Formats: sequence, structure tokens, C-alpha cells
Amino acid sequence: MKTFSHKKSVNKLVKLIQKLALFTSISSFNSFGSLSKILFNCGLKNDLDTSIYDSFKEEIKNIDFILLNHFDLNFLAALPYFYKNGFRGKIFCTLPIKTFGKILLLENFNSKLVLNHKLTFSQADIEKIFEEIQSIKYLQPIEIGQGLRITAYNSGYGLGGSVWRINLEEDSLLFSIYFDHKKSNHLNGIDFSLPKNSIFFCDSSYISSKPFLRKERNAELKEQILKTLKLNKRILILIDYLQFMELALILDDILIQLNTGNKIKKASCIGFCAKIFSESIKGMIEWSGDILMKDFSEVKENPFSFKFIDFFDKFTQMQENDIFICFSEDVFAMKILKLIKEDDKNLIINFINEKIHEDLQIRKIPIFQIKEIKKVELEESTSSLSQEEEIINEAENWYDIDTEVYIQDKELFFPVPKKIKKIDEYNKMIPFDVTKQQIKEIIIEEKEVEEKEIIEEIQMKEDSFTFRNKILVYNLKSVSDFKSSLNVFESLCPKKIVVLKTQKNLSKIFYYKLKLNKAFEEVLLLEDQLDLYSQKGYMTVGLSSEFNNLNYRTINENSYLSFEGMVCKNELKFLKENQDCTVIGELNFKELKRKILENGLFVENINDSKINIANEVIIEKKDNNIFVEGEYTALYYFVMDILNNFVFYV
Repeated sequence: MKTFSHKKSVNKLVKLIQKLALFTSISSFNSFGSLSKILFNCGLKNDLDTSIYDSFKEEIKNIDFILLNHFDLNFLAALPYFYKNGFRGKIFCTLPIKTFGKILLLENFNSKLVLNHKLTFSQADIEKIFEEIQSIKYLQPIEIGQGLRITAYNSGYGLGGSVWRINLEEDSLLFSIYFDHKKSNHLNGIDFSLPKNSIFFCDSSYISSKPFLRKERNAELKEQILKTLKLNKRILILIDYLQFMELALILDDILIQLNTGNKIKKASCIGFCAKIFSESIKGMIEWSGDILMKDFSEVKENPFSFKFIDFFDKFTQMQENDIFICFSEDVFAMKILKLIKEDDKNLIINFINEKIHEDLQIRKIPIFQIKEIKKVELEESTSSLSQEEEIINEAENWYDIDTEVYIQDKELFFPVPKKIKKIDEYNKMIPFDVTKQQIKEIIIEEKEVEEKEIIEEIQMKEDSFTFRNKILVYNLKSVSDFKSSLNVFESLCPKKIVVLKTQKNLSKIFYYKLKLNKAFEEVLLLEDQLDLYSQKGYMTVGLSSEFNNLNYRTINENSYLSFEGMVCKNELKFLKENQDCTVIGELNFKELKRKILENGLFVENINDSKINIANEVIIEKKDNNIFVEGEYTALYYFVMDILNNFVFYV
């Protein structure tokens, strides 16, 4: 049987590229009189391969809005590709996502250019599409259609990370990929003021996330860094911009503690957009969390103005310090690895690239060459007036002077304005000839200023070497673990939870674990297409008169019937009898086995009333009761879901 809603606010959700994009149609008419089409995110993998969107290419120009959750590549890297292929809708995100998303994409884009990767969009495409993005604040409602409103809430993951809320009249949809309840040095956790009784969309990242204590992790990281620096060894850190914000606060604190003597230890950050990033982050204080804001209010210094961390966008200008930080593991890191490998005691800390490991053989390194392009510009130089010179304007407006006005015969008469007498600091009158107008000629000069623009050319050169330095792996990107995510859901009391099938097995496990929790009214798994208001369920309806003349089966004084019908105006109308579904109390194991086999599971008959599924789950009928035995694994929940959809109650 089916439930129905008078208002189909969210008609359809179509999985496009899991975790990279999600397409939805909303029943609010746009300016052209059609349904509003919203795309959540449009990401790419690190290789910037846009071929994953080839099958969706014709839909791009029909998208009305794009909403971005975070500034990772897998959330926004396809924006320039969409613009190049006809997208002219509106894009909404928070200011940090707009600012750092562009920086992160340009960083990766420039690395791919150096490595001669084939790209389907240009830097001009990147610049153009990011100019079109409309940045909004948290909790700022934006009307985007007839009765359709969007609002961004803090997700707790990354600066500016968002949970999107879509409202259409009374209906509310929440869309979140990645959220974290924990506080960090620069972030608060997820905003628990999110509206209750909504339809909540989430991914399954939380099922594999392990709980940890932030203080313990940071203490361990500090200990490793301090130990290496005290031995006067060097450190190479591979990290992306999103994780760097947390690391930089930890690192700056370490260097402040160390630099109490004469010898100063510093860190050098290198990346194509490192200098732009260092300036941009200084203006993001208002987006940071309570811990950082408290420090800012006490010391009155911008915590993102790092004292002992320098930023460089050209390798030839970078200073050789004790710590090297690379935002581009493809280019700059290869060069620094050759320097690090000279001493086996030097340390590598890896936050991003799992492919870099001990005994890894590097086959190419970049060669950097400087070219200077001279620019000549004319600069205007204006001679300033001396402070001792006094200028009195001869022509003064009457309303600028203390003036009396007389009316005579309805005419206005103005008396001759009195000249204001000048007095010195001793209250003595200064003669008029001393204060008369003295205007000196202002000389405008043009002089040539020579400005040099430094261009750094990068070429990859064959140079094979192997390093055996110790590598530590950390991850400062954190999402809530499973138990904590359940607490978040329970506090939000969602009407429905929709699990996005981002990882096949993990998504199913997460889905079945949520279904087992009785706190949630309905849990759904998004495969390819989902009609939110036409899911199998139960409702109370009246019966049409045809049901009075049917032959019912009686079991334990209850009447049962297998049939097909339809609901019309809260009345169930009989169409025909149907034996495709099993009547409770007369479970047909042959039909049930067929249903289970259709879902790709192995089924073995133990006897006429007992079957074994994949040697893990047993279903048995005893005295008109059904018993399911097995450990609470993903398979158990999967079988229970098949059984629940196979048996109907009337």
C-alpha cells in the first residue's frame, strides 16, 4: 500500500555522481513557469576528470540553482566545466567556500598544467564562474522561487561548511554531506538549532569514522614535531588548505614556545596560491569558532596572522626553514623530498597523499627558472601645500557665511556679508594684508617607475631517487562517528532520514543500523531515484463496499485478504485479488525464496518451513509465527528489509 501527500514538495531525487553531485526537482515554479531544478554540489576527483558528467551534459543548462556544502574539490571542482557547457543559473554558498574553493581549485589546476594533464576548462573559466557565486551568511534565508527558500546552517566541518535547508511552505528538507559535532581550534560543531521534523539527507561517512579525543591527537602531533625540531632536523608537511587552518594554529603555538632564545625556527609554506590564501584567511575571523574568538578577544591579535609561518608562491623565492609545508604534493613536494631525503632523521608528516610512503621511488622532479618581465608605468607626483600656507577663497557662497536675511515687500534682501576678522592665539587681530590670498602653483610631475613582474617557469625533469624517511599520517578532517551521529539525528528528530548511497556496503550498513533505531519514523536508501511522498508504508483509510462481498481467510479470529487496490479520497477501492504478496500466517517460502534470490543472495531450504540465507540468517515458520535468527550484521538487516517489503498487512 502507498501513502500519499497533498503537497509533493520534493518530487524526485536523482543520484548523479555519488558524493559529487545530487540533482533534485522542487515543486516551486521558476521564472519560466517550470519546476525549480537544484543541484547539490558538482565536484570532481583530484585528477579533474570531467568525463563522469558526460551523461548529464544535456541537463546542465537546465539547472536553476547550485548549492555548495564545502570547498573540497569533490564538492565544487566541476563548476567551470558546468559554466563552459551552458550553466547560467545561480550558485549559493558561504563566503569561505567561495574564497577558499577558488584557491583550492586553482592550486590543483596549476599543478595539472605543470604535469601536462589534459583539462577541459581554462583558468579564465574558473575566474568567471567564481565571480558569479553569491555568498551568504549562516541563517540568512534567501527566496529563490515561489514560496521556495534556502538557508545555510553551520555543519561543523571546515570553515564555512554548510547544512542546507530548503523550505517550501510547511515542508522542510535538510541536505548534509559531512557534519561534525566536535569543536576544534577554529570551528564550532554542527548547529543544533536546525529545524526538527524535516527530511534529512546524509551520507554514510559516519559509519567508518572512529571516535578520538582532539586534545590527545594534537598532543601527539606536537610531541612528534618538537622531538624532530629539537634534534635540529627538518620536517616536510603535505597538507591541503582545508586542514591547514587547524594545523597552522597548532604549529604557530609550537614555534612560539620554541623561539624563546636567539635561534628562531620558522615554517615556509609553498603553493601556487599560498600568498593569496594567507591574506584571505585573515578576514575570516567571524566564521571561526568559540575557542579562536575567545583568544582573539583576549589578545586583540588576528590569530590567522601567523608569526613564524611564511607563505610563498614561487619556489625560487622560498626561504629554507626548519619546516616545509606543501599545498601541492604533485609539484613542489617532489623537489623538497629530494632535500629531505639527504638525512634519514628528517620527518615527513602526511595529511593528504596516501600514495607517498617509505621506499617510494620518485621519477620526476620540477626544475624552476626565473624570468623577469619589466613593466614601465607613469606615476603622478603632486607637490603638497605647506601647512603654514593659508588660502582664503575669494568667491564664497552665501549659505557658507553667517548671513542675515531681511524680507521687504515680499522680496529677500541680503546685507553685505561681514568679513570675518582673523585673530592670533593671543586673541589679537591680524592685519588683512597678512591673510590675503596666497595661491602657489601646484606642479604636476610625471616620472617613470620601473616595476618588475617575476615569472617562474616550471618544467618536469627525469630524476629518479628513493627516500626512506619516517612518515607519519594524520587527518584533521573529522566527521562525527556513528554513535555521535545517532545523537545528532535524535536531537533533530527528523521526519525521514534518506541515506545517500555513496559507498555501496557502508551505505547499506548505515541504512540498516538507522532502521533498527526506533527513534526514527522512516529511513530510506537513495539508489537512483526516489519519490519521497510515494514510499511503502501504512495509513488508515476507509474500505469501499466491494470488500463486503469478498472471501477472507480467518486466522486467530482475524480476517486476511491478498488483493490489489488504490486509495481515492481516503477510501481504499478494491481492484482484484492478487497472490503475488504473502498473507501473514500463510507465509509461502517458495515465493519468499524467489524474492531473496532476486536480490542476489544464496538461499538453502532446510525443510518446508525453514530456509537458510548465506549461512548467516535463518527464517522459520512456527505455528503461524515467523522467526528470524542471526547476528545483527548488514545482511541480517538487508533480509529483514526484504521480508518487511514482501509481507503486507491489511
